[in-house]
Amino acid sequence: MNVSPRPLSNSDADRPRRVLVAVVHNQPVVYAQAARSLVEIGWGNRVGEAKALHGIAEICFEWQAAGPRVDVLRNQAVRDARHLDATHLLFLDADMTFPNDLLPRFLAHVAAPWQIVGGLYILKTPPFAPVALVHERREADGLWWFDHVDLTGTETTLCPVDVIGMGCTLIPMEAFDGPEPWFYYRDDPEGEGRVSEDVAFCQDVRARGFTIWLDPTVHCGHLGLEQRDIAWWYEFRRLRAACPLQVEA
Repeated sequence: MNVSPRPLSNSDADRPRRVLVAVVHNQPVVYAQAARSLVEIGWGNRVGEAKALHGIAEICFEWQAAGPRVDVLRNQAVRDARHLDATHLLFLDADMTFPNDLLPRFLAHVAAPWQIVGGLYILKTPPFAPVALVHERREADGLWWFDHVDLTGTETTLCPVDVIGMGCTLIPMEAFDGPEPWFYYRDDPEGEGRVSEDVAFCQDVRARGFTIWLDPTVHCGHLGLEQRDIAWWYEFRRLRAACPLQVEA
C-alpha cells in the first residue's frame, strides 16, 4: 500500500536550500576522465551560477571512499547530509563522467518536491542499456524483474521510471525520513544479497509516494576500460538488430 510522504510544513518551505554533492568511490583507482570531469563541473562560476539560478544557499562537496561497499558509503553520505541540514543529496559516482554544466542544469530539479531525478547513463557491459528500469513485476520464482527504459534519442522531458541508478541522482532529504539503512542489498529467493542497493532504495521510496524520473538530456559516461555512453547503446542496438546472431546481448 502506498503511503504519502509527510506534507511540507512552513518550516520546510522556509528552509534555505542546501545541496550535498557526494562523490561515491569504492574502486582501487579513479580514472583520469572521472577526475577531470569532477573538476570541470565545479570549475569557474558553475557552482555560483547553480546557486543563483535555483535559489540554493550552499552547495557542499564530499568524497565517500572509506570502504568497498556502496550501500555503506551511500548511507554515510545521507548522515553527512543530515548533519549539514541539507535539503537535497546529489550522488555522483566516481566511475562516471558528467556534463560540464551539470550543476546549473541538473539542480533545477530541486524545485520539485517528492521527486527523485537521475541522469542518463548505461551499463558497462552488454546489453549496454540505460540504468533506468520500468515495468516492475514479481514472477512466480519470487524474483523482481524489470525492463530497461526504451529511448529513441529524441526525448527532451523527464521520463517516469521505477528504478534509477544512483550514479548521477538528485534526492530530496525527505526521502530519508524513514529508519536506517536507506540503502542495502536485499536477498533474492535463494538468500543471496543480489538485489542491489539502488533497486531496494527505489522500491522503498516509491512505496512511500515518491516519484522517480530519468532526465534524458543529462548524458553521463560510464567508465571501464572504455568510456561508454548512450550513443554506445544506440549503436549496439542497431548492430544487434542488423546481425542478431553475431552480437550477443
